Amino acid sequence: MNRDSPTTQSLENFNHALGPSVLRKVISLCILAPAAYLAFYFALSSFMLPGNLGFTLFIGYSVACVFAAVTEPAGIAPLVGMLVAGVLLRNVGAVSAVSPSLVSSEIRTVAVAIIIARAGMGLSFRALREQLGPILTLGLIPSISGALVAALFGYFVFNFSVLWSFAFGFGLASTSPAVIVPLTLTMREKGYGNADNLASTFLGALPLDIMVGVVGNSVFLGIIFQATGSAMVYAHAPIELAAGVIGSLVLSAIVFGASRLPLNSPQEQNVMFTFFVVVSITVALGTKLVGYTGAGAMANMMMWTSVQNCFDEACTARFGERLKTIWLLVEPCFFSVIGMTLSFSLVAPHTVGLAFAIVIAVECIRSLVTFSAMKMTGKPVNEALFVAGKWSAKASIQAALATAALDAAKAAGSDPAQIQTGTTILITYLFAILLMAPFAAVWVSILMKRLLKSDAEHLRCFLPKGVTSLDSEAVKTFLQSV
Repeated sequence: MNRDSPTTQSLENFNHALGPSVLRKVISLCILAPAAYLAFYFALSSFMLPGNLGFTLFIGYSVACVFAAVTEPAGIAPLVGMLVAGVLLRNVGAVSAVSPSLVSSEIRTVAVAIIIARAGMGLSFRALREQLGPILTLGLIPSISGALVAALFGYFVFNFSVLWSFAFGFGLASTSPAVIVPLTLTMREKGYGNADNLASTFLGALPLDIMVGVVGNSVFLGIIFQATGSAMVYAHAPIELAAGVIGSLVLSAIVFGASRLPLNSPQEQNVMFTFFVVVSITVALGTKLVGYTGAGAMANMMMWTSVQNCFDEACTARFGERLKTIWLLVEPCFFSVIGMTLSFSLVAPHTVGLAFAIVIAVECIRSLVTFSAMKMTGKPVNEALFVAGKWSAKASIQAALATAALDAAKAAGSDPAQIQTGTTILITYLFAILLMAPFAAVWVSILMKRLLKSDAEHLRCFLPKGVTSLDSEAVKTFLQSV
C-alpha cells in the first residue's frame, strides 16, 4: 500500500494516537474515578450505593469517558463510544436501567436544548446571505426527503401508523452536529474546501437540518400523545408552529435588547451567558411539560441564532466556549443513559435485522438526494459526492430523540403496542449512530484529499507566470500585492 495515500496516513495517525496518549487518559480516568466516587459517597451517602440511581449514573459516566478516550483517536465521534458503554453496561447486567420517569427524560431535554444552542450559534446571517442557495438546499432538502423516505419504511416495514411513521422519519433524517462540526473544523484547518466555502455551507445548513428533524419529531409525537379530544389533535400542529414562531420573536426581542447593554468585563459576559442558558433550559422543560416540545426547539434555535448575530465577535466566542464546556460535561452522562435504556432481551431478533436494513436503505436514498441537490446548486461532481457522504452522519440528534417516544409511551400509561414501537425506534436510531457516525468520519478521512482541492491548489491558479513554488519570494510579493 502507498505510504503517502490518505488511507495509509489515517491508519498511521490512528496507531500513533492509540498509543501512549490514550493509555495515559485511561489510566488517569481509572485513578480519578475511585476518588470521585468516594467524594460523592461521603456527600450523598446511600444514594451512591450499588442498585441506586446515583451509582448507576456514576458507573455509566465513568465507563463512557473511558470508551470515548479509546474511540476518539479513530476520528469517530466520542459519543459512539459512550453509547456503546451504556449498551454494554445494561446488557451484561452491570447496572440497572435508569427509570425514564426519574432522570433520562429530563437529561434528554436538557441535552437537546444544549445541542440546539450550539447549532443556533453556528448560523451567521452574513454566511446565509453569501451562500443562501447551497445553505437552504443542504439544510432542507436532505432532511425533508430523508424524513419522507424513512416514514415510508416505518409504515410498510415496521407497520407503524402514519403519525408514528412521520415521528420516526423526522428523527432519523437529521444529520449530527457532534460529527459534522469537528469534521468541518478539521477540514478548514487542513486547508480543504475553503475556497469553495464548503465549511460555511456545512455550518450554515446544520441548524436548519436540526430544526426540521427536532421540530418534526416533536410535533408528531405531540399529536400522538395529545390527551384531549380529536379537535385538539388536529389543531396541535398549527398551534405548535404558531407558538414556536411567537416564542422565537419574543426571545429574539429579548436578545436584541440584551445586546444593547454594556458588557465591559468577562464577568458581565458570564452573567449574560448564564441568563440565556437558564432561559433556554426553562423554555425546553416548560414546553415539554405542556406537550409542545417542537415550539420550544424553534424558539431556542432562534434565540441562540439571534445571540450569534446581535453580540460582538469576542462575546459570541466566549459564549461558544462556555456552551462547548457544558456539553463536554453533560455528554458522557447523556449518552450512557441513552445506551442503558436499551435491553436486547426485550427486542425480537428480526427487529434488529430490519432496523439495520432500514438505516442502510434510508441513507443510500438520502445521500443520492443530497448529491443531486448539491449538483443543482452548481457544485461539481467531486464536491457534491463529498458532501453527500459527509452529510450522512448520525449521532447526537438521534441519541437525543431515541428515547423520546419510549419515554412518552411509558408516561402515557404503558400501552404495550406503543412501548414496542418506542423500543423499535430506539434500536433503529442507535443502529443509525453506530453505523453512520464512523462511516462519515472514514469518508472524510479517506476522500477529503481525493475529492477536494486544497487552498494551495486553488492558489496556484492565480500565481504569476513561471512561478511554481508556493514558498518563493515571488509568491510572497504577489500575495502582498493582492
